[in-house]
Amino acid sequence: MGDGLDFYIKIVISAILFFFWVKGGIRIWQLQKFYRRLKRAKPLSANSQKGDYITFSGTVTLPFTTTPFSNEPCSYWGIFVRAVFKTKQKKPGKGMQTHRPVIYKALSDKLPFLMSNDKQVVHVLLDNPLRFMVNMLSKKTTQESLTVEEAKPFIKPKYKSFEIDEFWLPENTVLHLWAVITDISNSIITVSTGTDHKVPAMLYHGNKHNIFNKIKFRFIILLVLLVSVPGTIFWLFNVAPYAVNQIGLWAAEAAALIIGVMLHRTGKIHFVR
Repeated sequence: MGDGLDFYIKIVISAILFFFWVKGGIRIWQLQKFYRRLKRAKPLSANSQKGDYITFSGTVTLPFTTTPFSNEPCSYWGIFVRAVFKTKQKKPGKGMQTHRPVIYKALSDKLPFLMSNDKQVVHVLLDNPLRFMVNMLSKKTTQESLTVEEAKPFIKPKYKSFEIDEFWLPENTVLHLWAVITDISNSIITVSTGTDHKVPAMLYHGNKHNIFNKIKFRFIILLVLLVSVPGTIFWLFNVAPYAVNQIGLWAAEAAALIIGVMLHRTGKIHFVR
């Protein structure tokens, strides 16, 4: 009975690993494509033309402000408020289930998003710049009640608490931009996502070279995990039953699942959503 159960457990684990192996392969392809496109961008210069995919580094030129909940000094912020409440599971399920819907989200005042250096001013024309930002400072808090007046109309009696995600850019911070030039006038260059959705727009906070290093590192980790999956499946079926005891076999199966989870989580570029 035990041997039969172990066999079916191995089948399930192998199926999960194969599923994540396929997803990992797709993610490697996506990462490689994303990396190549970022590298293809040309530094903004006097010769840049409308329609060019460019990269630009400059200081965010926005008025000083603070985040709504934690009062962090910043030049730009965005918040997401999730209401936390529980309901009974629908039949045939039993017990309670927890819900965390986003009930309120907001951004800084909609002023022109400008970046500048000693040579150029760039107007970043995006409907929601927050969606294209990577590596912002962030803070997650939980509150029993909401202190921001604009969010209070969305409160319902069934909400027990609220999870608040705040994202912000420090004052006078330097951002690294990848985008398409859509207009050139009066010494100000306007950039946006362009018409080709395959060309990524991105605003990165931090060392510019770090984004490329992170992509390379995740690519290598994914590659190692992908190579390890076939060997792990072979080991589970052909070596583990004779090499380890039952506890060791369970540990091996757990390790195989961990590899699957790592394949699922590795390689994502975490834009604010």
